[in-house]
Amino acid sequence: MVTINKKIVIMIRIMLMILTIILSANIAIAQKVLVNTDDGIALSGYDPVAFFIDKKPILGQSEIKSVNRNAIYVFSSKENKIKFDKAPDNYLPQNGGFCTVSASMGKVRKIQINTWSLVDNKLYLQRNQKAKGMWDKDPQKYIKGSSEKWPELVEKYGD
Repeated sequence: MVTINKKIVIMIRIMLMILTIILSANIAIAQKVLVNTDDGIALSGYDPVAFFIDKKPILGQSEIKSVNRNAIYVFSSKENKIKFDKAPDNYLPQNGGFCTVSASMGKVRKIQINTWSLVDNKLYLQRNQKAKGMWDKDPQKYIKGSSEKWPELVEKYGD
């Protein structure tokens, strides 16, 4: 009788482990992402780390790359790739690399790379010089607005 109880306990534990794995997989699959890419390449091929280190946009090299959130990021150096791989959230553009001003208005718009800004060590991009002008007047307004709207945009447009 003791042997049967041990077998039942083992079977229940195995079933619980399998159920946990299935539920974890379903949660991971259910999370949508929204990243601004051109043919799968994020940031129009610019190195995300360069904005922080070199304080300017630098085109990446196609052979130095990493994949993050279904997008390919390219780097101007192996050192930048290593930095990114160690802490991608430190270098990923906010709002999936879409225009922050537009996101604050509930819209998803492509960007022009020369509209970039670093605020509180985060990378923000805008769709054009008009949006950049709006951004420059009150970045915190657009950061707050985009952070409120972003989850809805990911749900609506994300994969």
